[in-house]
Amino acid sequence: MLFGHWCEQNSSEINFLIDQEILGVRALCDGLEEQPFSFSLLLVQVDFLFSKGRLDMAISLAQRAVNVAPSEFRTWIKLAEIYVEMKDYCQALLTLNSCPMFALVERELPKMPVPARAHFPPRPDAILAYGLSEDLDRQEDPNSALARLPGNFLRGTFLRAYKLLTLIALKVGWDELLRFRSSSFVMEEEYRMQKFRDDKPIRARHLSPVPSSNEPIISKDTREHSPVSDHHDALVNGSPSIIVTEEGSTRDPHDLSEEASKVPIQDEDEVLETRMTEVSLKELPALPVGNLVPTPTGSRPGTPSSSNFQRKRLCERWLDNLFMVLYEDLRTFASWREEMSAGRLQGLSFRYTGARWEALGDLCLRLHRRNEAREAYANCVQTKFSPQAWAYLLEVSTLENDLQKTMSSLIRMAMYFEKIYSSCQIPSHAMRSIKHLIQTHGLAKVQNLLLSLDLNHEVVKVIDRYIALAKSFNMKGTLES
Repeated sequence: MLFGHWCEQNSSEINFLIDQEILGVRALCDGLEEQPFSFSLLLVQVDFLFSKGRLDMAISLAQRAVNVAPSEFRTWIKLAEIYVEMKDYCQALLTLNSCPMFALVERELPKMPVPARAHFPPRPDAILAYGLSEDLDRQEDPNSALARLPGNFLRGTFLRAYKLLTLIALKVGWDELLRFRSSSFVMEEEYRMQKFRDDKPIRARHLSPVPSSNEPIISKDTREHSPVSDHHDALVNGSPSIIVTEEGSTRDPHDLSEEASKVPIQDEDEVLETRMTEVSLKELPALPVGNLVPTPTGSRPGTPSSSNFQRKRLCERWLDNLFMVLYEDLRTFASWREEMSAGRLQGLSFRYTGARWEALGDLCLRLHRRNEAREAYANCVQTKFSPQAWAYLLEVSTLENDLQKTMSSLIRMAMYFEKIYSSCQIPSHAMRSIKHLIQTHGLAKVQNLLLSLDLNHEVVKVIDRYIALAKSFNMKGTLES
């Protein structure tokens, strides 16, 4: 059963990747009929609807996936991504706050001893002529500010949550993100104010004078209308011992003392409980129908502060830490851009090391600043070979349909995979680029461009291998008319 479910999921995903959407939908439908509560199949359906722009249908399926697997991180993060695309940023933050986070556990592999000798098949000089050796002597200093940024050490679920948080910051800005945060979560100052309001009645009750044990506790109404209370005030204040009653007659103080001794002495806790019951019954209005949320103690019902406090949630500590990580990245990025702007105004040129340019490109990539990342990676590849820099330049030039830059970056990446014996890794950056070029411009145009570059025979053979793989899957653009 589990193997069949895994086959249906992978079959639909593979069909969608090779643009066989009809076959992918059929496989997905068959899988959902057998396993209607499979969250992995629901996520594949959500991804397909998300790619088609049907957010109204994707949101309901994402919520269903969360209900089916509430302890799965992928369901929650997918729901948060849809909320971000729908521009419901408060709900996206609340959903992100509810994500179950898991610490990344590295795969335990047995440590193999270092071999005494290693022999690899030699590569042609034409492949090694592209300067594919990385300069290890010019790495970034581990004690520098860029290397010590906490965003460099995010892994697993925390890294994916941070990517979504930076995407929200890119769309709305840092100030708006803080406003959405304060409207969704309880801030520290707000929590202190609410705690102060809650503790105020308790402090007032403790600071009120407590009657002595010898003095009888008489209710306020009894003290106002009872002659016994008048006699007690007269004794305390030193007034004459002749008491005039409401009927106008005079009474002996000794008779009043005997009446006072007959008054039952109430326990202090019973009186306070009676008073609290009377006050709560008199002051609290009836809640409207359907409103089952209790009003916090110490705040008046219906006030804006109490209602806003009720709707907010406590922010998880890991999400608070991600906000601090984002602040550090934005501060470093703003400082670098300010330095670059000042240098351009003064006509200065910055001579950073290749590793520093690569670190700046990684920072821009974390913040989704694509133009700044391309600038940093372009400066990086001029001084050192960086697979990550070339992979990003290949992706950007492919999306911009720049054939010359795309083919140049594609050759670099293909030769790098060939050198490290990873050319069989599918899908790779080179394979995605070949697929996009063939679908956009056609197979004939790509082959003619490859011939016009007058490359070495060994290099052309490597590129032809990727083209043959695209033709074997009958991708769009490879079919001859």
